[in-house]
Amino acid sequence: MQGHFIRALDISRPATLARLAAEAGFDQGVALLSGGGGDAEVKGALLIGKARGITTSPTLVVNGQALAGAQPAETIAAFLRAAAAQLGRARAALEDLVAADPGDSYARLLLGRTLHRQGLAEQAAVHLRLAGAMTPEYA
Repeated sequence: MQGHFIRALDISRPATLARLAAEAGFDQGVALLSGGGGDAEVKGALLIGKARGITTSPTLVVNGQALAGAQPAETIAAFLRAAAAQLGRARAALEDLVAADPGDSYARLLLGRTLHRQGLAEQAAVHLRLAGAMTPEYA
């Protein structure tokens, strides 16, 4: 990112990427690039972006909301705070649903996914395992 946005380097050139990887101390970068590593992942991400209507870079997508183009740090922070608040509201509603009906596998699935998106993998795993045990196609 620094090479592209700050130093205005052409990061489409493998030699530039190799130099940046070496400067960053990513010793495996040159071998990864020369072996085509990551090509499929990048192509897949580009297709997903195109399907979602993303037309500019950078674009941050959180909870289905997009922030397109280079933005001031304050704007990005506000965008991320709003996304975190939305997940918090979803979590509270789903915890109420699970408390009211512990056997609702779909509510557990959604709660597990929400907790996972909040970075609470251990808490998420409990609900995701229960959802999968109750409804095998959720596993």
